[in-house]
Order: sequence, then C-alpha cells, then structure tokens
Amino acid sequence: MLARRPGDVLEAIERGARAQARHRVPRGGRDEHRDPDLDGRGDPSRPRSRVGANAGLAVATDAMNRPQLARLAQLVRAHVTPEAGRVGGLGLSYKPDTSVVDESPGLLLANQLAADGLPVTVFDPAAGHEARPLLATSVVGASSPAACPDGSDVVVVTVPWPAFRDLPQILAARPRPRLVVIDCWRLFDRASLEGLAQLVSGQPDAWRGEQQGIERGKEPPYHHRKPCSRSGCPLERPMSPHLSAYR
Repeated sequence: MLARRPGDVLEAIERGARAQARHRVPRGGRDEHRDPDLDGRGDPSRPRSRVGANAGLAVATDAMNRPQLARLAQLVRAHVTPEAGRVGGLGLSYKPDTSVVDESPGLLLANQLAADGLPVTVFDPAAGHEARPLLATSVVGASSPAACPDGSDVVVVTVPWPAFRDLPQILAARPRPRLVVIDCWRLFDRASLEGLAQLVSGQPDAWRGEQQGIERGKEPPYHHRKPCSRSGCPLERPMSPHLSAYR
C-alpha cells in the first residue's frame, strides 16, 4: 500500500513496534526477551531505529519543516502588541482526528513563543491532555475554541480541525478588537472574517505567490490540475477548494 505522506509510514511503524512490545513475552512469563527499545512508550526515535529502514526521507522532511517554525514564529511576533500581546494557538496535535503530539507544529510554536516571553493560550479538541506535560509551564490551556481567542492579539490555526471552521461565528458572537488570524490551512477566506479580524496567510511566500497568480487568471500549477485518467492517481496532491473552478 502506498502512503500519502511519510508521517503515515512512521505512524504505522510505531503501531507495529508497540504491538510487538506488548506480545513478546515468553511462555515462562518472564520478560527477558522483550526488546528494551520496544517499550510501547511512544518514543518516536527508538523503535524506528530498530527496523532497519532508511529514514532519509523523514530526516529530510524534518530539515525542511524546522525553518518553517521559525518563519511562523516571526510572523506571529510581527503582529503582536509588544507590551501586552497574547497569542492564541488552535491545534496541538500533528493532524486532525488524533491525540498524537510528537513534534507537532502547534506544540513547538507555543513553546517557542513562550520562550520568547509571549503569553500563550492553546486549545486542541483531542490532544490537550497529551500535550500538557510537553508544554512550557507559562502556556495556558483554554477550555474551548471560543475561549482561546479571548484577550489575544493573534490567533494561529496550526491544525485543520473541523471545529475550528466555526471561528468566524465565534468572533461574530464575541467580537474582539484588533484581532489577527494566521491561517496555516486556508480554512477561511477574507469575506468570512471581514469586520471581525485581519486574515493573514501562514503559508510560505512561494505558495502565496501561486495563489496570487491564480487570482490574476493564470493557469493553475500543474500539481493542482485534474488527474489525466478517469481513475485518478492516489498520490496526486488534493486540489484546493479555492480552485473549484478548474475542476
């Protein structure tokens, strides 16, 4: 089976390692054959180092992702009031529908901003409990998506949880002055937040340039075009909802 992205492969390896650790107990009941590296504790580096697989793709992906964290943190700081600014973070897991927080952008961003001295409030529908021991002590956990933006200058959406799509309705019911929403997943358009918040793209400049080119009426990038065959390609990047006119 072909995985859509490296993270899916690593998650499968992790599940297999945990299962092996649970069931490798000899008949005598003693645990002398259990591999100490397969301890089921969810250490993302130890079990994967034992399977003999080349992790070059994962290492390269991590090397590309790390600078994006610094870029996003700089973008947040540029929109925060120097004296009393607070940052709200929506999302701590590494993807929707999971509580896994290993090296997740939302968690790393919250800790980076806290280390810079900024007050941070975070919320995640599933990963709040798992993330708490890994978060800086100054980071505050919110009880709901509606509570997260309270008192914040900037709200950063780092995970496309479905519940976060209700942010425009939340802001309409509880207006906040001078709010900036940094959207890393294109969940919102400017019309949905008009009069409620300033919308800022959290994506790299190259991708924003592609979007601007499309708005000027140019042909969409190749990887956004329709599949050439009727069945389609399972590895093709999903089309953006903003490009529905090209379907």
